[in-house]
This record gives sequence, C-alpha cells and structure tokens, in this order.
Amino acid sequence: MKKFVILCSAAVMLGACNQPLLEEDVLEHDVQSVIIDNPLLPPPIIFNPFTGNPYAVSTMREAFVELKTAGELPADADVDDYVYTSHIYVKFSPESDEQVDALMADSTMILYNYPIDNEMTAENDEYTIRPEEGDTTTLHLYTAVPSDKVLPTGIPYTILEELYIPDECSGNSASPSMKTISGEDISENIINALVDKSYQLAGDIIFVDPIGPQNGGPDAEQMSNQYTELWRPAGNISAYDDIVDGPVPLQGIKVRARRWFTTHTGVTDANGDFVCDGRFKRPAVYSFKWEGDRWDIRDGAILQAYYRGPKIIGNWNLYITGGRSLSYSAIHRAAYRWYHGNIQGLTRPVHNRKEKISYFHKSHHNNWGDYWAQVGMGILYDIRVWGKSRSTNTIRPVSGIFSTTCHEIGHAAHFTNSLIAFPLSSTFIRESWARCIEYVMAKQEYTEKEALDKLYITDTIRMRQVIDNHMYEFETYWITPDMKYNYQAWYTDRQPNYTPLFIDLIDNFNQNEYYQAKLNEPPSVDGTNAYNPNLPPQPSAYPIDRINNMPPSLVENIVFNNTSIAGIKADLVQYAQDNPTEAAEYNLTEQNINQLFYYYGY
Repeated sequence: MKKFVILCSAAVMLGACNQPLLEEDVLEHDVQSVIIDNPLLPPPIIFNPFTGNPYAVSTMREAFVELKTAGELPADADVDDYVYTSHIYVKFSPESDEQVDALMADSTMILYNYPIDNEMTAENDEYTIRPEEGDTTTLHLYTAVPSDKVLPTGIPYTILEELYIPDECSGNSASPSMKTISGEDISENIINALVDKSYQLAGDIIFVDPIGPQNGGPDAEQMSNQYTELWRPAGNISAYDDIVDGPVPLQGIKVRARRWFTTHTGVTDANGDFVCDGRFKRPAVYSFKWEGDRWDIRDGAILQAYYRGPKIIGNWNLYITGGRSLSYSAIHRAAYRWYHGNIQGLTRPVHNRKEKISYFHKSHHNNWGDYWAQVGMGILYDIRVWGKSRSTNTIRPVSGIFSTTCHEIGHAAHFTNSLIAFPLSSTFIRESWARCIEYVMAKQEYTEKEALDKLYITDTIRMRQVIDNHMYEFETYWITPDMKYNYQAWYTDRQPNYTPLFIDLIDNFNQNEYYQAKLNEPPSVDGTNAYNPNLPPQPSAYPIDRINNMPPSLVENIVFNNTSIAGIKADLVQYAQDNPTEAAEYNLTEQNINQLFYYYGY
C-alpha cells in the first residue's frame, strides 16, 4: 500500500480520536448571510468532444503529412525539422504529503489534479475535482513541461504523451514561431496551418454560442474568425460580504488561463484585477486554486479547493455570491490579511510550510473552528473551519467565517512565535488572545472597507444568567458600537475561557459603565434601545475596564512571554512603572489594572 494512503488514513483516525489543541466555541446566535444573484457572465464557448489530442507529436506528424500531400509545404520538407517533442505530458503520483508539497514548491510547473489532455465544457461555478472513481486516497497531479526539464527524483510519475506545442517554442509570444532542429525559423503561416490541421484531425472543432446569431451572437464562422487576433486573459475577482452588503475584491488570487497544455497566469491586485502573462489565439479555460504562498485551503480534510471558470475568449469578471466558494473567499481574505495585510503590528505566523486550512460545508456539534498546532506536519489539517450553524444548519455569514479564520490563524501565530511559553500557557490566555485577534482583524478589515458602522449593528439575541441560584434566559437588545465582534456581551458564567480581557486593554469601551447606564435608561416603545426591563443583567456581571487604546503589538508581546494571567498582570504593572508617559496615555495605572484583573480572580 502506498505511503500516501497510510498517512491519509492515519490523519482521518487522528481527527476522529483526538481533540484539537484549541477550539472556538459557538455563540448562541447566528446571523444568516444575504445572498444575491450572480451577474450575467460572458456565454461559454462549447466544443463538441475531441477524439484525440491535437498537440500530441503523433497527431502533429499526421497533420504535417496531410499538409505536405496537399502541397501546402515544400516538397523537400522533412517532418523532423517541423515536428519534434518540445514538451511532455506528465502524471505525478505522489506517495506522501511531503512529496505533494515538494511538487507544489516547484514554480516551473503548473499542476492540476485533473487530466488536461482534453477540453471540457466550462461551467461558471466552483469545481472541485474528486479522486478517481473508486479510489478515495490516491492523488494524481498533471502538468506539461519542456522536454528537457529534469523531473523531481523520488516521486513516481508517468509520461502520458510526447507533445509539440509551437506556441511555447517561441521567444516572442506576439508572433508565434517555432525553431527547427537546424535553427531555421518557420513562418507563422505554416505554424497556424499545422496547428489548425492537427485540431481537425483531433476532432470536430465547430463552435456553438448559446446566444446564437438569431439573438445577436456570432455564428461558427464568426467564431473561427476571432482566431486571427491574439488576446490576453484578464479580468476581476470579487466576492459578496454581508457587512459591506456588496462585492469586495479578492487580492492575491493566482488566476490560471489554460489552453490544453499551455497555461498563463496572473495575480489579482488590491482591486481584484488580474492580467495574465501570455496570450492565446483560441478560447481558454479560466480557473484558480484557493491558496496563497503561505496557506492552502482544502475542501474537507484532504482535497484542494478549486474554482473552475468559463472557457471563453476575453476577460473573466467573477463575482462570487454563494456556495462553498463564498466561504472559501472569507477564509482567503482572512489568510491574506494575516500574511500580507495590515494587522496593526502583530506578529505573523512562522511556518516552514503552508498552513493547511480545511473547510467543511456543514455544522460541527461544538465549535466553529479549531486549531491543531501542526500536529499532522502537513498531512492532517492545521486548522478546521465549519461553514454551517449547528442550531439552524444554515450557511454562516461571510463575516463570521472571516472572524473564525482570523481566530484560528491567531492561534498559529501565538504557537509558532512562542514555542516555549505557548505549550505552558492556559486555555484562558490562548482563547482570550484569539478573541482579541478577531476584534483587531475585523475592525481593521471593515475600517478599510469603510463599513465599520455596518459591522456594529443592532442585534437581538438570547442570553442566560444565573440569579439567586436560578438560570434565567431572556432577550437582550444590543445597540453598543462594540457588539458581537468586540465580545463585550460576556460575563463569567458563560464561555469562561473566551474573555474580553485583552480586548479591554486595546479598546476604549467600558462595558460595565455602559450597562449601568442602560439600566437607568427607560426602553423605547419598540424596546430596541435598552435591555428588556423585566430581567436585565446586572452591571456587576461585567468587567470594569478603564484602560484604553494600548497598541495590539504591545499587548501581544506581554501575552507571548507569559504562561499565566498573574504573570501578564505583573508585566502590565511593571510596564506602567517603567513607561509612565505611555502608561498615562493608556490610563494604565496599577489601580485600573488591579480592578480589571480582580474580576477574573487575580
């Protein structure tokens, strides 16, 4: 049995039998995202199925013979001067996750986990390729590489076909030409004739446009005429966000435009725009993997998450509004911010490989996400994110999945930058810090999106509180500007390890004073401006927080260097004594520190 099969089985067993190092508990309420319809996309061009491979050397040689017989080539033309093996079509069969990572690290190869020796009808939807039918563990990766490339050693592979790709044998993509063995240039007209004939031999190349000429669309002849001009793949990628209530650009997506064995790529910028690094004469299939240079998003435990776009000539403008890909977009945004965006001076995770983030399009019985501290070393997921609410079984909002991902990568940053203190620190410290990460990241994200006022909106939730040794459940109305993403709706009998302690050092909001004022404020007629007056929670249930605006990086430094709450408290007192000017700015006095930490028993 292959090593990869054994490791995958072990990963599944470990996930089933062991507990993750850290979990994010589920709050008692969920907000459902509003999904809008997809805008119209350019109609795909549909091919009748090919019966052969037009770029196979054997097909190209057959095309050469027919052209020469028809008198379209010189009578003394030698096929070996015109057609040769420029590339090879390879299938890798890695036997371990380390071998997969080694292949992915080779920037000279563009790998697909599905065969690329045929043209399939394009679909404007997410498209994750599953393992071959009947085989749930074996992974194959396909690519075309120059024939002189030295393939990685130790990784099983099969050469599926010898190829001649004249478009890639040119030093000038604006004027494709091939070099003969003798070094003589062959004219562009001969190349085009050779490729066109090879396409004819490979199968039917009649094109059908769904719109059709009767509705203003092109007919088959008009479509064929488009091939007289080169075109460069480009476009824009964005996704819906429930706080923005509209599209947000996805930065750092590496878009691939593939025409058979030739792939050109481009990376989306801050506006979501991309331009690929090559041109085609015929339609190409757009796609991308949900990954970055430091992270990899999986569909479930093992499989790579993909988006397969249309097969068209022209720009691809994608606006994702639903399905798994909407959740992937939230994870991607969180990962991109952590590794490349503004994170308020916090320390980014340190890895010797990509962080494996597995997304599950279902609910979990206990949490929204968990962190496994790299225990699987690339085989098992490092992070899991769950996409559905356990209470309603509906898709969680984009902002919620973004927040959860920030939380879990926050654990990764804590773990990889505090290898000595982290294993000894309490769950209280780890989870309260990760909650602080959510606050910092969400606030920064939606400040940049100019939607901070929409992030903190009125919400109605059910709360529980123990009064006179009895558990009561009641409805509360939140109108504070520091609502669910600031975790001020917290008191000791609920989620005792997920506290706002570190948030209280950074923000300028004292929830204790706020709720005291709410008790003295009569509710409005509709009841949305105050707590339910019949049974309001007592202000004594909330921390007294008079410390304001400490930089997140300063708080992080203290957290990363401590294993106990008592140690953190002592370091804050010491910092206030050593830095009186800054401490005065943060209202960081020993009295205020004692008052805040007394609430937590320190």
